[in-house]
Amino acid sequence: MVSGLNRSNVTSLTERLIRRLQCVKSVWENRCPYICLCLVLLVACQGKDQYLSIAQREQYLYGTLCAKSVSRSKDLSLQIQQRLVSFHPESKGKVGTNKQRQMGGRSESRDSHSAIVTDVVTPVDLLPATNAVFGWERTQEPGVYIGDKLYYDVPFGNPKQYFRYGFQRQAHVELQSPKLGSRPLILVEVFDMGSPENAYGIFSSIRLPQDKRRMIGSQMAAVMDDQLLFWKGRYLIDIEMYEFATAIREATFTVAQEIEKKIKVNYNANSSEVPLVPLLPKENQVLYSTHLGLNAKLPQRYWPLTDLLVAGEQPPRFVFRTYNSSRSGSGGTDYYGFILEYRDTDTAQQVWQIIRQSLKDSALTGQTSTSPIRVKNTVKLYDQNQVIIKYQKNL
Repeated sequence: MVSGLNRSNVTSLTERLIRRLQCVKSVWENRCPYICLCLVLLVACQGKDQYLSIAQREQYLYGTLCAKSVSRSKDLSLQIQQRLVSFHPESKGKVGTNKQRQMGGRSESRDSHSAIVTDVVTPVDLLPATNAVFGWERTQEPGVYIGDKLYYDVPFGNPKQYFRYGFQRQAHVELQSPKLGSRPLILVEVFDMGSPENAYGIFSSIRLPQDKRRMIGSQMAAVMDDQLLFWKGRYLIDIEMYEFATAIREATFTVAQEIEKKIKVNYNANSSEVPLVPLLPKENQVLYSTHLGLNAKLPQRYWPLTDLLVAGEQPPRFVFRTYNSSRSGSGGTDYYGFILEYRDTDTAQQVWQIIRQSLKDSALTGQTSTSPIRVKNTVKLYDQNQVIIKYQKNL
């Protein structure tokens, strides 16, 4: 277990906080143009017509969000429906009841391997030793966090995001190079998330489609201004660079490769350790935009769906993927495909009936009572299990 704070720990934590704050200015300067562009797009999109398609099948709710046309919304919804049927052929033409959650087929891409970890090792054993990367050494012995003690002594640590994905333990160590002044320059953190689906889930919730990418062994890593992030098996690896220099960046890549080699994974085509992800079609997807949620509320960026779900219910598992209307993946309009998985068919049907009634009422009154959705009209009610609406945000 983690010991209490002492004077050396306080000094070390203070120095780490100062280094993090020093990075803020540089990160802000690098990302400021992107942030400004997002704000301009957000303002520009206010009040424009969009389409929400939502349907229910067994324990799933699925559909599209933010589509700019009925045809685009219908096409993607149909593709998702077909994949649900193909992965569960035994249920075709049947209405299931109390069907328990099951894994959603097997993976088809590098973004979400079907995997079984054959060798479980502690995070400490995955950390680089002194001179494992030539010219780099540990500043001190590794630290460890276990269970709910994660980041208990680190300001702005944000441990809750890890708890939502089944966090078990973490090990970390700082590295220094005598050639660069013998001061901490790299922080290496290895998280044991308990399962591949948890590791992929937390990874997908942190990385962004606009992040740069780099292959680390067999894994695709997200590369940010001061951070490298990847997952493999049940582990999430997060490497932070305290300063911006080519030597530090190259050492970070080498450290990541050494850790990746130590994680032994057997990929089994007959199992699926990352659920739901294979159920979304890949055509016209924005690469590396998939977001898997296992035990968390929907982020607000998936509005208005966030406001339509039943308050107080256990959050469903969900997967969202961004699509682009242009086949080149750029220059078009982004929209989402999604799947929500409830614990059984009865729960999904209950949630669906409430959502359907809310949308029906809003089509008559012009807006919902619980969210700033202005429903212009119900485009078409296909049957008892699917509906498409045109909406825009109230200004």
